[in-house]
Amino acid sequence: MAILELFLHIIKKASTHNQTNITTKMKSFTLQNKILNRHKASGFSLVELMIAVAIIGILAVIATPAIITTLSDMRLSSAARDLYGVIMKAKGEAAKRNINCTLVFNQVIGPPTFAANTTCAYVLFVDNNPTLGRNSEYDPGEEIITYLVKDPQGVPSAWSTDVSLDLTQGGAPGSIPGFTLPLNDDGNPSISFKPTSIPTGNGGGLANGTVFLISTPFIGTPILARDAHQRNIVINQAGNVRIRRGTID
Repeated sequence: MAILELFLHIIKKASTHNQTNITTKMKSFTLQNKILNRHKASGFSLVELMIAVAIIGILAVIATPAIITTLSDMRLSSAARDLYGVIMKAKGEAAKRNINCTLVFNQVIGPPTFAANTTCAYVLFVDNNPTLGRNSEYDPGEEIITYLVKDPQGVPSAWSTDVSLDLTQGGAPGSIPGFTLPLNDDGNPSISFKPTSIPTGNGGGLANGTVFLISTPFIGTPILARDAHQRNIVINQAGNVRIRRGTID
């Protein structure tokens, strides 16, 4: 009997312990559900949402001018690199072909290259007219290496409307605003390269000069304000070419 009573006591105690564990786990599960439901039910109030929208709006107003300026400067830099690349191509082609190659700006070209007279922002050609000689001018029949046409608004087609010549720079005697390159007999800024990469002007003498580009929104602003938004392509008499940021650089 004693053994039977001891066995029943052990069973009763184990049952009570299991019930206690089950009760504890159920309470814990219920508490977790309450916390989870509370998190699901929480969110932004209307006032909080309005404050967040207002902050985003203020930040957008502050950041927009800076973003626009940055994009304009990126397009300006792209146009400057394009022009730099064409000048370097002129040097390379002159050396490769062993003959003068000329880059001329604001050149009008007609048939047979174009169906009608077309103004090009620039034309790079082999300057070897057998009759007129190497005169820094494009003559019909001379081989065109590359060119960039202006659109109806006068903007080079591969450049953004955010980019233009800085007509407040250059224009010294012997050139026109936006350039300090020598003029050929057609009155267009031009630069020729010998096979030795030495730049020459109309007549064959040593030449150098600069093309001045500016981000259009900064045209007419004070020089200190616009300086960071200029890109000048500089050619020295040794034939070295570089892009200069502004006039103070």
